[in-house]
Parts: sequence; structure tokens; C-alpha cells
Amino acid sequence: MQLCNFKTLLVGSLIASTLFLSGATADTAGKWKFSTSNGKIPEGWEPFAFDVFDEQDPFLLRRSNSAKWDGKQKWEFNTARLKIPAGWEPFGYDYNDKFDPFLIRRRTDKWDGKQKWEVSTSSGKIPAGWEPFAYDSKDQFDPVLVRRRIK
Repeated sequence: MQLCNFKTLLVGSLIASTLFLSGATADTAGKWKFSTSNGKIPEGWEPFAFDVFDEQDPFLLRRSNSAKWDGKQKWEFNTARLKIPAGWEPFGYDYNDKFDPFLIRRRTDKWDGKQKWEVSTSSGKIPAGWEPFAYDSKDQFDPVLVRRRIK
């Protein structure tokens, strides 16, 4: 894995912390496990981020031992342009991919196939109703990627 600059590391850590803390509730006292993958997602693991600097295992996976965690869940992922297809959720960004930079995911079971998401950029101020989900370290003006579910 290559070294990344401090700003990228800081923002990436903040986004991961936000996602982690936003998913935490009083009944999820379980511990989280993290792993990396080259694209294969084992049963029970959820893709939640992408490391553009890791050429061998760029996908970050997580799972919990919480009683509410579905240990049988299965996910698939793909890439997309700015328009996210119905039924898919954006979860990462690969600035090295000039054609389909958004990483999208969906569960193969228990998933709303009609959901729709919108993505945009932000200079750091998160608009109401939007949530940060990725960071583009090559964008000097609007590096924070935000998303909101519109359906």
C-alpha cells in the first residue's frame, strides 16, 4: 500500500468514523471487524469503502458480532458514472477511474431494488439531507462526495 497524504487520511478517517458512529445504537454493543478484499465479498461482510492506493486489496469490508447483524448477508458491487442506477447505493469513489468512478453496492437479498440515490460534491459544508460517503483527493475545490436517497 502506498502512503497517502495527511488530508486524505484525515478525511477518510472522518468519513469512516461518521459511518461507524451513525450505525451505532444502544443495542449494537458488539465489536466491529474490518478486512480488505480484492473484490470477493465473503458472506456476512459488507463493503463500505475503497482505498485507491491499495492495488491488491482495495475494498474495505466490515462486519459486527452484534445480535442485529445479518451474518448471512451477501453483497455485490459495480461501478457507475454520475447517475446511480435504481436499486444501487453509492459507497465509494475511485478517482483513478475516469469513466465509472463511483463504486455502488446492493445486497443480493432483503434490498429495495427501487431505491434511487443522487450524488454530488461539496467543499466540506454538507447540505441538509445529504451525507458524506467518499473523498476525492484530486479535487482541490469540492473534494467531499455526498449522497442522498431520493426514493
